[in-house]
Amino acid sequence: MKKTSLFLILLIVIAFMVTACGGGKAPVNQEPAKSSDKVEEKGNQEEPKPQVFQEMTSSITTIDGWEKDEDVPSNVTFYKKDGFSVMLSRDRMPEEANTPEKFLEYVQETYRDSFSNVEFHDTAEIGVSDPDKHFLVYTYKIMNMELKGWNTYIFHDKYAYTLGCGGSSKDFPTVEEDFRTFIESFELVEK
Repeated sequence: MKKTSLFLILLIVIAFMVTACGGGKAPVNQEPAKSSDKVEEKGNQEEPKPQVFQEMTSSITTIDGWEKDEDVPSNVTFYKKDGFSVMLSRDRMPEEANTPEKFLEYVQETYRDSFSNVEFHDTAEIGVSDPDKHFLVYTYKIMNMELKGWNTYIFHDKYAYTLGCGGSSKDFPTVEEDFRTFIESFELVEK
């Protein structure tokens, strides 16, 4: 059972990283800049100062039984439980996928290129509605195992913040409540 759980987690990590690595890494050791509402005077006109990049990070609630894995890249947070995984990442959106709609198409295309049997499903099954969050539900088979994922995306300043929840399709209903709790609590906070 332990080997099967580790194997499932490895497969889910690979699937998640397929898209997480596509957009390029976000800078991690950058001082956060503060935006200012002050104005500069130019002649007789006052012009607002341009918005300065505000470094953000994502946050989710913690749930008992989910173990945090510290041995992951700095732009990823990873939790696991009984062969299921929850991953948070922040990635720069590629130029060709610089809107939420284009980014979701980009992710789907990347999954299609990586997994010949991937299928996308109605996102209503997640049961969460939030105008700032975009969702993707998918299944795919690897080595006669069907895996399922619920991805949630929040977009800010050319970055996609991703919450990926996944595991065995067969046992997926056993963790759906936890996944919904993670998804509902998923938010951006200032770094």
